[in-house]
Amino acid sequence: SVRPLLDGTGVRAPSTDPARVRSHAIGAGRTPLVIPAAELTPAATGAATARVCAQVAAFDDAATCAVRGQASSRSPHFVGFYGLPSEPDRHAVALDWSAPGGAVSLPVAGPTALAGAQAVALRLAVPPNSVGTALDVAVVDGAGRRATLGQVTVDGLPGTMAIPAQWGQEVRVPLAAATAAGLDLGRVTALELTPRGAAGRAWLVDAWGWRAGTPTGPAAPLPRIDIGDLSDVQEGDTGVRTYQLPVTVSGSGTGRVRLFVVSPFTQATSHQVVAVAPGTTRFTVPIPVSGNTRFGSERLHYVVLAKAMQGTVVGGYEGSLGVLNDDPRPAPSVSAVTDRVTEGASLTWRVALSAPADVALSGRLTPQAPAAGAELSTTDVDADWLKSALQVEAAPSRPLSAAGGTLTVTVAPGAREAVIEVKTAADGTAEPAEQVRLSLDWSGQRVDLTGTVTDAP
Repeated sequence: SVRPLLDGTGVRAPSTDPARVRSHAIGAGRTPLVIPAAELTPAATGAATARVCAQVAAFDDAATCAVRGQASSRSPHFVGFYGLPSEPDRHAVALDWSAPGGAVSLPVAGPTALAGAQAVALRLAVPPNSVGTALDVAVVDGAGRRATLGQVTVDGLPGTMAIPAQWGQEVRVPLAAATAAGLDLGRVTALELTPRGAAGRAWLVDAWGWRAGTPTGPAAPLPRIDIGDLSDVQEGDTGVRTYQLPVTVSGSGTGRVRLFVVSPFTQATSHQVVAVAPGTTRFTVPIPVSGNTRFGSERLHYVVLAKAMQGTVVGGYEGSLGVLNDDPRPAPSVSAVTDRVTEGASLTWRVALSAPADVALSGRLTPQAPAAGAELSTTDVDADWLKSALQVEAAPSRPLSAAGGTLTVTVAPGAREAVIEVKTAADGTAEPAEQVRLSLDWSGQRVDLTGTVTDAP
């Protein structure tokens, strides 16, 4: 009873009025006509151009379908899975034209049986706030006969942060003209789109042969995929250890699932397609872990994700391999570089690690009152440095230890050293030598750093 709400029949629930339905219809009797893929080669004539673009790609990737630099270019069709920067086998066709008169021909992959279909259904997205983007739609059969089916017109959605603008709206043209022209709808070889009107652009998400109603079929048993976890495995000091992350399969049937493995170091993603055969109850995902003697995160997580492709359902779609750090934390040592300067110069100390680490290591420095002598004040140091380093203002002038705030020093991953700097300011006022004392807390190890600032000669 609810199928007509979904299959494009056009039935509406009274509770939806006066809302406008912008999503494409699902279900119905559909046969694939153009499902964009990387190997699809569009042919364009006149002022029209066409390219296959990636629905999911890095934001600065020239191959992406998204309109870069526009907040309103988000699209429900171009959303990545679990935030992955790219995905295979997800493409669209980007159409551009600078004047009427050009056409784009899209070859059909393999024999396409449109016999029995009532229309061609296309999902088209157009730029936000555009009005009246019109395209003539035609098909060509294996004998080279061509028939123009009709014209479709799509208006863009309002371009706001709240509404995804590149939204593929479903439009349909009947196949009556192709039947009248004697085309063999069982051997359609190309879909042609001809822009009408001024310059514009559109994205073809896909195209289908369509007929009303959803075929009734028996419930199909689907194997369910659940990814497991492995925790506290050892990294090792040398070589590569390969761990097998368990995946359980329940239910019956056949299908395919795509598995992604995300590296904790670079966020680089590898993927594979696994075929699930009848009777399969378990398989594993091999994850190689390279050992080293560098300190790293206490626990690294290789994330494994599952996405159903065909004939499967995914339950636990995320699993992880937790790798324990088994290397000691490098010990720091601190030495003075310039710990006695005239005002206007910088006091500097060097933090050196006993060994490089795979992660950034940091310590916090807190200004303390010196054991003896006058203390450096907030107006005796550079105001910009004070704001950036301790996040406090120079005025009113007060001892540095009373200003609050802490200074962070960080040794970058793979590095051995970092410099601690206190930029002083020349004020032209006669003052005695002033002292600064910084207490460095480095993973529970405490070291005091002291420096002296004198008047400029």
